[in-house]
Amino acid sequence: MSDFDTASNQTKSTSKKVAAQAAILFFLLFLAGAAAVFTEWLCYVSGQQEYGRIAALAVETRPADESPPSASDFALPVPDPEAPVPSCGTPAFFQEPPPYSQGLSDPLEYNPADTGQAQQSQIAAVNFSVLQAGNPDCAAWIEIPGTRISYPVMYRADDGAFYLTHTYELSETKAGAIHIDGACEGIDSRNLLIYGHTLLDGSMFTDLHRYKNPRFYQQHPFIYLHLPDGTVRRYLIAACVLTQGEQESFYLWDFKDDASAQAYYDQFAEQALYPTGVSVTADSQKQTLVLSTCTRRIYRRLIFAVEQ
Repeated sequence: MSDFDTASNQTKSTSKKVAAQAAILFFLLFLAGAAAVFTEWLCYVSGQQEYGRIAALAVETRPADESPPSASDFALPVPDPEAPVPSCGTPAFFQEPPPYSQGLSDPLEYNPADTGQAQQSQIAAVNFSVLQAGNPDCAAWIEIPGTRISYPVMYRADDGAFYLTHTYELSETKAGAIHIDGACEGIDSRNLLIYGHTLLDGSMFTDLHRYKNPRFYQQHPFIYLHLPDGTVRRYLIAACVLTQGEQESFYLWDFKDDASAQAYYDQFAEQALYPTGVSVTADSQKQTLVLSTCTRRIYRRLIFAVEQ
């Protein structure tokens, strides 16, 4: 065998070894990716099962055939389709067009007969004795009728990060829990900040992203907080905003005076994705509510609402 043949055979052998090593590496990477996906899926499943158990244990829903509210119960301002669309302040490369331009050549029609069931609270009662016995951090139950958002709301003073990674049952998981900002003064904070994750399975606060469509807002304008004392607070959504990260000016829970509160409220109207016709004034002294969730980029979606 010539030296050339020997060198050629060695080259082929080396190539086969490299190919085999590459195949093994690819297979290991595939297994690692599959394991990560499976682990995340298990996280979602365990979170869904936990919150499903909690809801079954502590939440009494209304009968499905209960009559919807009358039109006067849900009188809403109708957005003006000729009104200019405020800029949402995001860079051009973010490809999420202002949804108010999508199919709104005519005014939105509000028909309580069609949307009443989706807008009224579907919860008849919440058993907070059970909830707080299981976890005393449970401060409320949040519900947005017609969406998947119906969860306990947790509050741990001065520890706003704990429930980012822990559930109501204190399991450590990516799903976390819906929770009040730890810097807020509890459920009665003048401006109440509530956080929840956006998850691939559509749970937690993922449905907040549907508010980029004004027609979805038209059909789901109310947020309900059920409280331990048996009262229910209803909030009317005033604005849907997309921010670049946690813009500090949107994450306030206390104000120096009514003027600073009004400036805070006004920025939501200025950066809203579409006009709702709902105005919020500081002199009314009504509690405001901000729901915050992340997008899959650097942005956060905020829903701003005022108590009715």
